[in-house]
Amino acid sequence: MVEFRLAVEYGSKGDEYMVEVWDGGRIVAVIRSAPYGLRISSRMRIQVDLSDDGKEAHIMLARVVE
Repeated sequence: MVEFRLAVEYGSKGDEYMVEVWDGGRIVAVIRSAPYGLRISSRMRIQVDLSDDGKEAHIMLARVVE
């Protein structure tokens, strides 16, 4: 089962909020805010589809890369 957890990383430059994607008891991806959008770090292959108007992004994590 995939879980999404909101996390906070405290730092001297300010707090950073992120969403951790957990699968089978381990983190497989982290979604963080970036100056001009989102930054995604993942151990999985990612496919991103954007809506025609660019307002929605659908992020699909295909499989864990071993």
